[in-house]
Amino acid sequence: TRPHTWELAAATLLEAGLDLPIVIRHLAEHAPTSETFAIGVTTVCDDPLAAFACSARHASGDDLAALGDAYGLAPDITAQVLADAGTHPTTALEAITIACDGDIDAVTAIAERHLNTPVPTAANVVDVTLRDAYQRFARTPERADFLGDVARVAIDRATTGSLGTPAV
Repeated sequence: TRPHTWELAAATLLEAGLDLPIVIRHLAEHAPTSETFAIGVTTVCDDPLAAFACSARHASGDDLAALGDAYGLAPDITAQVLADAGTHPTTALEAITIACDGDIDAVTAIAERHLNTPVPTAANVVDVTLRDAYQRFARTPERADFLGDVARVAIDRATTGSLGTPAV
């Protein structure tokens, strides 16, 4: 997990003749932490948009949040770069949630402004899953992916978070 190791690894792969997208994919698959991934990427790529474009399909939300932080990008700028890079909305939302330290109001505002996607919350989950998903995704496979992502987040939060106290 030594950051310098990943700086060297990224530079060595590039010097060995591998294309930048392959180097970044390798870092996404093998860097032991999100921070080492970001250090490796920023060592070989000065352009955040190019870095996010190469990372969009292979890096996790944690990796992308660390990458935005490594480039010194504010969460709203990170969101716009993620959108421009074609990052899957669920991965982009995960990265933005991490970048905003879980502040759901900030995440919602940024997601609606930059990602053009609603953030499912307890207040809007019915609209997001029964109306918005069908309006946004005409093709069934895309809609199924989105709804599956919403279901996974709901199950994860219900099984790992605090449910509060029961009403009496």
